[in-house]
Amino acid sequence: MSLIGFTWGMWPGALIAAISTLIGSAIAFVSVRVSRSLGSAPKIAYPQRFFLNVVKKRSNAQWDAFGRVMREKGLPLIIMIRFCPVPWAISNGLFAVSFISLAATMTAS
Repeated sequence: MSLIGFTWGMWPGALIAAISTLIGSAIAFVSVRVSRSLGSAPKIAYPQRFFLNVVKKRSNAQWDAFGRVMREKGLPLIIMIRFCPVPWAISNGLFAVSFISLAATMTAS
């Protein structure tokens, strides 16, 4: 991504970077959501196991509070989280295991 502007120029490079970021975010979101629905994570993917372990703890008060806030606030909260210095992989995983749609995640991204 750092050399894309040098290779393609500023505006084509920015367009390619934006589209690539959205596609990568969608793939990560869908892969975590699918692995969550299957109920098991591959042995090689630590982040998926982490998010699945968080989801399995349904009685966790913090997780219930997070889910409630995400349901009530939705898109504005996702946009604010995207502006925070939280790594995209972690926020994508949290969005995928919560009650947020792919469309809302892509709109915020």
